[in-house]
Amino acid sequence: MKKVFIPCALLSCVVASAQEPVDALRLSYTIPSGTARHQAIGGAMGSLGGDITATYVNPAGLAFYKTGDVVLSPSYRFGKNKGTYLGRSEKESQKKFDLGTSGVIWASGSDRGRVRSHAVSLALNTTADFRNKVLYRGVNTQSSYSQQFVEELGNNNIKTIDGAANGFPFGSSLAFNTYWIDSSGSSAGIRSFRSRAGALAASGLIQEQKMETRGGIYEPSLGFAINYSDKLMLGGSISIPYVHY
Repeated sequence: MKKVFIPCALLSCVVASAQEPVDALRLSYTIPSGTARHQAIGGAMGSLGGDITATYVNPAGLAFYKTGDVVLSPSYRFGKNKGTYLGRSEKESQKKFDLGTSGVIWASGSDRGRVRSHAVSLALNTTADFRNKVLYRGVNTQSSYSQQFVEELGNNNIKTIDGAANGFPFGSSLAFNTYWIDSSGSSAGIRSFRSRAGALAASGLIQEQKMETRGGIYEPSLGFAINYSDKLMLGGSISIPYVHY
């Protein structure tokens, strides 16, 4: 009796999307954060310690704590974005509530023995804020966004109704099937196309674009520190940044 082995392979295809170059700049642009004390001294927390922000800067600084602490660092940011298009300006107000470095510290201390204090911290920090609103609006008497679809048909030498209606399901066909662009005449079955917005261009087309982004970079962290004879302080932390855009 012969045994026949038939090898089988299972193939799968997964669509993956990568970052674009602008993402590197966006994700590296952070905002001033930390507790009020940390920001008041210009972020010089490297050697001072005694603040929950040390969890992110120099965890050994947590060893200055001898008692527990609960820290809440709310902040409020406000401002305006101004967009100008065809001589018309629009403003979008920016009002944001943020949470700076906040969390809980468990610590104990003693004036006797080599170990003078030890502390454990659980903190949360906002290192980047992606919330933003930008608005452009103006009256355009020269061009219409629909003209790009007419150009797409022309550049691809589309001369039939069927080609315009079905050849570009994510572009010109959408504009054609909703009568944003239309055929302008025929000669022996050959069609040409035009924008139906042209008749309105004389009085002006109100065009606008509103861009709104949300999210940020949030970083929970677990830190610990120990103080030996008020001379040697050791510490460490584990942080897991969470990016949402």
